[in-house]
Amino acid sequence: MRTTSTREPITLAEFWRKLVHVLLSMILFLPLVNSDLLAAYGVSVVQFYIILVLISLYLNVIQIRRPSLRKELKDIIRATRYKVIEQVMKILKLKELKAGSMIEEFEYRLEKIEDILDSLIGSMEREYEKRWGYIGATFATSTVLAMYTLFGEYVKYGILGLLVFDPMAAVGGFLLGRHRWPLVEATIEGSILASLIYFTILLVLIKSSPILALVTTTAVMFAEAYGVEDNISITLAGTIAAWLTSNSYLYFIS
Repeated sequence: MRTTSTREPITLAEFWRKLVHVLLSMILFLPLVNSDLLAAYGVSVVQFYIILVLISLYLNVIQIRRPSLRKELKDIIRATRYKVIEQVMKILKLKELKAGSMIEEFEYRLEKIEDILDSLIGSMEREYEKRWGYIGATFATSTVLAMYTLFGEYVKYGILGLLVFDPMAAVGGFLLGRHRWPLVEATIEGSILASLIYFTILLVLIKSSPILALVTTTAVMFAEAYGVEDNISITLAGTIAAWLTSNSYLYFIS
């Protein structure tokens, strides 16, 4: 067991990455909370996940084949906006009313906001994502689709693992982290914090049995600490552990 006294800071870019991760995990969990929401539009849960997989694949291809697309779109939007503003100023004779400076100031503010957003998105992209696309999203949506197809709603345990473990283990590691798991950079303190939160959610909100919650939490904890790709390993571990535990329990009591 390794001990460390230094805390790796959570950068602003990493914070936004975790926030996006949480939002995407909530989208994946949404149809399992209320399937009627999709049924109202004639969409099944499987179809919903297939749509997400296709969207992530398309974004992935764009990032690989057209890495400069974001800049190109920003330039097109700005050029179009310039023309529209120029026409509006001519039609309303805003220059004659000496309102041109206000419009220019407004345009300057918009450009600053665009630049900040563009810089933020760029800072959130990891090096491998710039080269190979947003494969994390593709891994997550594809694995969730596969697990739902094989194990049905047990996939909710894997998705909750994604929702809780990735951000909470990072926060716990930053605030409390002192000891690392052997051979990896994950901290034991971060894993414990995430495990406590995940275990409580399974017991209180999902109404899981204590043994199922314990086994699934343990599986997800080690999957997060030692998995090569969290979006795959956590989803697999949470779903399969919950399914095996539930079916083993039903077998022994029957």
